[in-house]
Amino acid sequence: PVLFAIIADFHADYHTPRDVSSLINRVDAVHAANLFYEIALSAAQRPEAFPFVDRREANRRRRAERNSQEAEATAEASTSGSTPRASSRVRFGIRPNYEDEDAGVLVEAVTPESAAARAGLLKNDRLMTWNGEEIADARAFGALLRGAKPGDKVKVGIRRAAETVTVEVTLEARRTGD
Repeated sequence: PVLFAIIADFHADYHTPRDVSSLINRVDAVHAANLFYEIALSAAQRPEAFPFVDRREANRRRRAERNSQEAEATAEASTSGSTPRASSRVRFGIRPNYEDEDAGVLVEAVTPESAAARAGLLKNDRLMTWNGEEIADARAFGALLRGAKPGDKVKVGIRRAAETVTVEVTLEARRTGD
């Protein structure tokens, strides 16, 4: 396991010749030091080892799945007359947790200023429905996105903690390079 800490409350003089010790927030620095002490102590006292996740292998699997989905979209396009690119031009604005095995799509991160962020989606929300249709998993969610176009308004059912809410998301065009 790796623990990386950074305090992101930088001031205008941070790492400049005007950066002097009186600018250090000593109270919060002590809080941060205590927090990381507790994290390190808890990790050291953990009875079982942390699970190892080979990120390179996980990324290879994701690429293979993405290539497979693109091949399916290309095959569909050849029979329907549409292009695969035209079917995947929307940007929703979340990073799904691909390792989660429960129904729906667990939101690992929400991109700031995205359609999902504007609709109020949060990290750890679980996307359950899309216009009333159940979302089985991240792959099914990808298929729904490929079938959508910029400007579409979709009603997304989310499970957040113990409650279920529905939000309307206006899909955006995918930016070049997304």
